Amino acid sequence: MRKQVLVAFLVVGVLFFSLFGKLVFQEGNPIPVVIGLVKLANGHHVAQIDKKPKKYIVTANDYLTFIDQKEKEGWAFHQQIGDSFIFKKEEAELTYTSYMFTENYTIMKENKK
Repeated sequence: MRKQVLVAFLVVGVLFFSLFGKLVFQEGNPIPVVIGLVKLANGHHVAQIDKKPKKYIVTANDYLTFIDQKEKEGWAFHQQIGDSFIFKKEEAELTYTSYMFTENYTIMKENKK
């Protein structure tokens, strides 16, 4: 009985990763992404999912909450050019590029100069 459960579990696992592996691992380690998604589900509007480079996850196309978050950190929104968002603080400039993670979530990635 135990052996059958183990084999069934392995078959389901292999099937899951063969079907959804690219989605699950598209950002590398899926654990920070899952933690970020849980934060979004619990009322946060923006969740950081990586530190180098900084990456945040937001609800799809909800750029205003991301802009508000950066403004609370002292960055002034300067302009949007396509999928890039430019922020300024005194002489410093910070650019984030947005891209779809799924149809429901967007990733905002900091671009280094």
